Amino acid sequence: IKLRTASKFLGMSHGHIQLREEFRFDVTPNQHVIYDSCSQTFVVIRDDEITRLSKAGKSTTRWQRKNMYNAKFSLDEKYLAIQTQKNQVEIVSLMENASCVQSCRRSSNSTILDFFWPFADNFVIVTNTGIELYLFPSATGFKGKRELKLLKEIKLASSSALPAINNAANSVANLTAGPITSWTASAPWWSVYTPKHRVLLVCSGTASLQGCHFTPGSIVKLSKFNVDSPISLHQVLITPIYGKLFTIIIKDSALDLYQLTREVVFKRMTLPIAAAGKVAVHVIDNLLLVHLIDQKVSMIYDIKDKDVGFPAAAPLPLSMPSNDPSPPYDSTWRYIQPNLVLNVRDGIVWQVTMNLEETIKRFNLNST
Repeated sequence: IKLRTASKFLGMSHGHIQLREEFRFDVTPNQHVIYDSCSQTFVVIRDDEITRLSKAGKSTTRWQRKNMYNAKFSLDEKYLAIQTQKNQVEIVSLMENASCVQSCRRSSNSTILDFFWPFADNFVIVTNTGIELYLFPSATGFKGKRELKLLKEIKLASSSALPAINNAANSVANLTAGPITSWTASAPWWSVYTPKHRVLLVCSGTASLQGCHFTPGSIVKLSKFNVDSPISLHQVLITPIYGKLFTIIIKDSALDLYQLTREVVFKRMTLPIAAAGKVAVHVIDNLLLVHLIDQKVSMIYDIKDKDVGFPAAAPLPLSMPSNDPSPPYDSTWRYIQPNLVLNVRDGIVWQVTMNLEETIKRFNLNST
């Protein structure tokens, strides 16, 4: 995989939301791309090759494993977790010839949804039966250990009888059919994790969400809450806005904002969107950037605005780099939190930025 970097705005127009090219990579058959939010890098899996991509460059690791469909790097980049089966993860030390295979606690009826390192010495496996927190020997290495020590487990009850959704099967970019597999279980399970705040949301039913906050060696269970209608993984994001943590649910013609606290979760507001169709959301500098995919425009909302139901700036198309071959809002784009867009077809990663000068002008025009 060849990586090509760029760092300047190229041929930008005067819109208030711009795309800045971060880097490019070669698109090859039979590969898929996963965004690792903990390390803020892209992981490309192709046959027996795992490549880690970022603006700083790339690193490639080869493993003789079949059907690799999910992979994550540890926070110190010394370990690599690889999933090839529905109920176990192999963790490989990149510094020594050693590995550890960790099965989920109830492997006979569990499906792994996701896994990650919230801290260097903690490892989490999220399944359709619960959340498992393990002690990870980041400083000492495995030293013959065959499995990790369980620190805490939170059991989750199913509320439906529909298929489970594996997070890797819903990775940001399936470039081909590839080796990705989605197993089925007892409920429409999925999870989303924000590493900055170490908060996890698990869907244990079509409209039921369980939140957890990770502290070193422990899990703090947040209040479980229900949303108004069934939702999928791609309709949910967790983000801070003005110092408060929110879960944003993307609905048809509206955004529901739920505020998360340790004691309670409550709906703060419903933000109407003046158009129906596909919607994607970024949050930059406490402002909601709402992309209307079908209409091919983006709008800015400020939840502190007294007229919060109206955009704070006129809807305009994204300002595109002049050297980009993709049409704006292409169907192959993937919108990644907090501020990235992946062009799957052409192998381009952009950073979403705001043209502050233009934004201030439009705010001033709207306030007069």
